[in-house]
Amino acid sequence: MRRLEILVLSLLLLMAGLAGAQAPSIELYTIGRGEALFNKFGHVALCVVGPEYPGGGPCYNYGSTDFSRPIGLSWEVVRGRAEFWVAVSDRVSMIDGFRSQDRTVYRQILPLDEENAEQLARNLAIDAASENRAYIYNHYLENCSTRPRDLIDSATGGALREGNEPFGTFRELALPGLASFHWTLVPATDWIMGRWVDGPIGTYEAMFLPRILRDTVEQRLDARPSIVYERRAPLEPPDVAGVREKFWVLVAGFVFMVGIGIVLGSPLVSRFTQRLAALALALPGLLLLLAAVVSGLPELRVNELLLVLVPLDLLFLSTRDRIVRFYASLRLLGLIVVALLLFTGTLVQPLWPFWLLAFGVTAAIALKGRRA
Repeated sequence: MRRLEILVLSLLLLMAGLAGAQAPSIELYTIGRGEALFNKFGHVALCVVGPEYPGGGPCYNYGSTDFSRPIGLSWEVVRGRAEFWVAVSDRVSMIDGFRSQDRTVYRQILPLDEENAEQLARNLAIDAASENRAYIYNHYLENCSTRPRDLIDSATGGALREGNEPFGTFRELALPGLASFHWTLVPATDWIMGRWVDGPIGTYEAMFLPRILRDTVEQRLDARPSIVYERRAPLEPPDVAGVREKFWVLVAGFVFMVGIGIVLGSPLVSRFTQRLAALALALPGLLLLLAAVVSGLPELRVNELLLVLVPLDLLFLSTRDRIVRFYASLRLLGLIVVALLLFTGTLVQPLWPFWLLAFGVTAAIALKGRRA
């Protein structure tokens, strides 16, 4: 929004107050998930409503960016440099836009007194000013839901932050949205996301998801949601547990075939299979190491999976059997230690399918060396 528009909005608020007009009403809109990946977690907007606002009042959307370049945007998100901004539209146009996407729209009228409603309206206008509107996106800490959450919490004297009860982990909350887009994103997330997303969080942090923000606003502020538009197409419920079971089966099948090829195959087959297995272990580890180096995100900086998928597994490509046998023995010992740390709860990431992959491949290479 341009500065002139901000000035006009502020003057309208001032004139309404001087004339004794009715204070603006602040409405929270939460939008259900859509079809695109960036829509799978829902959306949030805050709208200022009053008789003095044309077009149904301004609505503030904290989730705008250039979605036309998914590869570049994804890379910026990984590096912690994706720039999002606050966009402003009128309420009628916003609702029509989500209706055209067949996404359910919920409305909650925030129970604010006149002073707090006007202050929240001013804060929204300030956030939308050209010098303030941009921010660096983080899926868990800075997104279209966390920013309205903070504004509502401030306007209600900390009502949302009060009694911050345990609410699972970021990984548990994020996976259903990813699974609803494509099942492969569940093992991909278990691979790329590190220890940070497995730490316990409270209700306040869980409100990075719009549906949890909606539910908490209803419970804490007694603001019952009403449905403005209801999606017509059915939504399949995500099955994270089923996806992980499918991944286990794929990993077990790969380990079995590779193990047979390494141990019982002809020299040519054994050599090819061992190199394939080495790349299957080392390349994902190299990518994790690269992500830890280039990213500023806490969820990518410390990844326990680097204890399982080790870039040094490229040594399995060596033609010197003594080096391969010695390294395989060390890797087996290290994987046993990792298993003990998992059993004791020292390591908290979902490592077991990847551990099975590394242990099965390494055991097959070690067995081949002993047979030789």
